[in-house]
Amino acid sequence: MTVCPQEVKERLTNIDPCFIIPGETVWWPLGPSNWGFCKAEAGKWYPSAVLMVERHPMLIMHELRPVRQTLLDESGEIGNCLQASIATLLSIDLPSVPHFALFGTRWMNALNDWTTGVGLSLANVDHADGLCILVGKSPRGIKHCCVGFTDEVIWDPHPSNSGLAITDYALVLTEKTRT
Repeated sequence: MTVCPQEVKERLTNIDPCFIIPGETVWWPLGPSNWGFCKAEAGKWYPSAVLMVERHPMLIMHELRPVRQTLLDESGEIGNCLQASIATLLSIDLPSVPHFALFGTRWMNALNDWTTGVGLSLANVDHADGLCILVGKSPRGIKHCCVGFTDEVIWDPHPSNSGLAITDYALVLTEKTRT
């Protein structure tokens, strides 16, 4: 039997299946007084998972609700991986996010306008320090977006789950600070 730390039990809530930052410790109930734990793996589901972050023992991870893209470039459509990545990152439904790729070369302007309108700030960075959208080239040879943590893909919205072959940059969404 494994004993879960009391402070984790006290913070336990029924969390829907979620993704956890790779490498962190995940605790989940196996029975009334028996707890399982493991190191999180990238892209793996952890049902009713409670995260005990080793650096911050009382922090429970932001819950991500993975969203699959519904339009695929290889099917002759304009893929919506960015739309699905944003929906995943913000834990909202796919139709709540515009399909920015339809804006062609002005997709970044459209994304900036939308994020401003919903009270978010958008930063395009070479390296992110946390949750982000990684942009690069897929193994299929096309531009692609995935949800990442720092430089690691934690959710690929494409059905192949093949991630990125090359990462060009990261998009970081944050809440705007009020002045």
